[in-house]
Amino acid sequence: MSRFYSRLAVRRHQSVGFALCIAACFAMACGSPAREPAVVKPATNVQSLLNAAQNAERKRDYNTARELYLQAIREAPDRQSAAIANREMASALVFWGEYESAEKRLLASLEQDGKQARVWHDLGLVQDHQDKSASALVSLHKAVALAPKEPRVRIAYAALLVKQSRFSDAIVQYEALLKLPIPVRIEAATHKALQMLKREVKQAP
Repeated sequence: MSRFYSRLAVRRHQSVGFALCIAACFAMACGSPAREPAVVKPATNVQSLLNAAQNAERKRDYNTARELYLQAIREAPDRQSAAIANREMASALVFWGEYESAEKRLLASLEQDGKQARVWHDLGLVQDHQDKSASALVSLHKAVALAPKEPRVRIAYAALLVKQSRFSDAIVQYEALLKLPIPVRIEAATHKALQMLKREVKQAP
């Protein structure tokens, strides 16, 4: 998989007064092109196993896919290959709804290579899905630090800050987002989010 992000189903954030605006930012961001980091490929044997696992998934042979992903992890000859194999299995586990197992694979991937912004991003969303808010914030903050010019990591981080009623911190992230080259629709939604957030901060006791 060459996607910057894995197959994570983005949850709707339920903060009253902001849900529609934040959800709109998420939806539009997921449809915009990602800035791909330099493509790092795993060892040939691992890539072959990952290809086979993804082919099995397409055929809905999930048991075979699972075994192939595990084999790719076991047979990874180096740290980079192990990091990739774990993150690709995590992506599949998210698609299958196995969030706890996905979190473990994402953490295993980061143990091998802690500079993967996409993995920190995915980990944050998986943790948020499991209501691990504090851990999710740490993970998404790390993703932003590693990929400060990637709009989608800021959108994810800002949305989680809103969800946790940390409006002033969310404002900082949305203002930073406006300094990035983003589609017009996301820019408009971001301005709307900022207006709502600043109004909320002003009205707070």
